[in-house]
Amino acid sequence: MPAITMEAWVTDWGKDLVPLEFRFHVSMCGSLGVGGNLLEWTPSEREIAANCISLYKEIRHIIQFGDQFRLISPQKNDYSAVQYVSKNKSEGVLFIFRTHIPDPFNIPVIYLRGLEPDWVYEIEGIENPRSGKAWMSAGLKVDLKNLQSKSLKIRRTNSL
Repeated sequence: MPAITMEAWVTDWGKDLVPLEFRFHVSMCGSLGVGGNLLEWTPSEREIAANCISLYKEIRHIIQFGDQFRLISPQKNDYSAVQYVSKNKSEGVLFIFRTHIPDPFNIPVIYLRGLEPDWVYEIEGIENPRSGKAWMSAGLKVDLKNLQSKSLKIRRTNSL
């Protein structure tokens, strides 16, 4: 059966409300496409786009050919998380999104899925690698402001 891939384009719709990086992260959760008017983007916006496209090229094989886990539903919350894990479970990527929620608010613990329990994984930007079992049972905390998103690469490592 052929793979089913979500499509979302990075457009200029809502650009005054939704940051460009957020729009890229949403699109990166599927088949990344850019439909904004690049001639009107600032040098800073073009730099964000270049960085996001570069990241997508690194993780595209995981998103398109790996397993997807919808960890926190955007239909039930004003925040969401989706994780992709390669078929051999050696790498992955986690996307976290927060729309508009009055402060104070903290996103609940995010429990990863699909990792090998006995393997050790490091997550970009988070100190101390842990076992797959620990990431899946104890989870991780990610702080986001309104309309902020993050993408975190997950990689198997050989030691704690």
